Amino acid sequence: MLMRKSTILFAIAAIIIATTNCSTFNKSAGRPIEIKFKGEKGQVTHTMYSSTSRIKTFSDGQLAKDRTESVDFTVRNSVTEIDNKENTIKFIAKTIKKDGTVQLTDMAFPELNDSIEFVIKTNGEVLRAGAYPSNSIFFVPAVPIPNEKVSVGDTWTLEHTWTSAREGIPLKISIAAILKDIVSCESNQRCADLEISGGVRLAIPPVPGAGRFQSRIWGRMLFNVDRGEVIWSHTRGLEEMVAKSERVLVNSCMISAMEIPSAKSLKIACEPKEEPVTKVPRL
Repeated sequence: MLMRKSTILFAIAAIIIATTNCSTFNKSAGRPIEIKFKGEKGQVTHTMYSSTSRIKTFSDGQLAKDRTESVDFTVRNSVTEIDNKENTIKFIAKTIKKDGTVQLTDMAFPELNDSIEFVIKTNGEVLRAGAYPSNSIFFVPAVPIPNEKVSVGDTWTLEHTWTSAREGIPLKISIAAILKDIVSCESNQRCADLEISGGVRLAIPPVPGAGRFQSRIWGRMLFNVDRGEVIWSHTRGLEEMVAKSERVLVNSCMISAMEIPSAKSLKIACEPKEEPVTKVPRL
C-alpha cells in the first residue's frame, strides 16, 4: 500500500507540502527554476498508471506464500476553478479505466467511475480531498515541491505524517529530492528531472515485542515546469514487516505517464525489483 501511493506514489494531482512538512535546502550554482503546480479552467488531462507488487510471506524462516498484485488504471483530471489571488487550483479526479482488483483508495485514487474533488495550492498543499480527513493518505505527499527556486544539483527534503485507514497506525514519510537536470520536453518546453529517495516508518515508538516495520522508496519523475504538471514517473519500494515468527517482504513499483503525443510509445508497466531507476524517457 505505501509504495503504491507513489506515485502515489508519486504522480497524482493530489500532492502536497502540508503545514506539518519540513523542507530544507542544499543550494548549488546554476540558473534557478520555479517548480509549482499550474492549470487553466476547463483543462482536462489523462494519466495512465501501472502498479505491481510482489508479496512474500515467511514463517519460521520458510517461504509460506508468494503472490503478485497488479493494477492498471487511467485517471482523468478536470480543472474547474483557478483562484490566482489565493493561488489555488480546484479539480476533479475520476478513474475512467481499471484492470485489476487492487483497491485504488488504498493508493489515494478514486475507484473506477468514482470522483474526488481536490483543492490544492500551487505549492502542492492539499486543502481539500473530497470528504476524506486531513490525516488520511489522500493528504500524503506524492511529489516533493521545493518552497523556493532551485538549480541543477539542489536538494530538498520533506516529511509528512498520516494515519492508515485500515489499521489506524500513524506513519511518517521522509523524502529527499534532487534536481538532476533540466531537459527539453513536449515541443521544447522545460522539464525538471527529479530523483527521489526516502522511506516510511512508524510515527510513534513501537510497543516492545510488537514487531518491526521499515520501508524504502526511490525513483525518478519528469515535471513539466512550464505547464506545472508531472508528465512521467517511475517509483519503486521495498517494505519489510516482522512480527514474532512471521516476516512479510513487499517489492513494489509504479509507472505513470500523461496521455500526450510524445508518450504514445512508452511502456507503462514495471517489474517489482530492487534496482535503481537511472533513466527518464525523452518526451
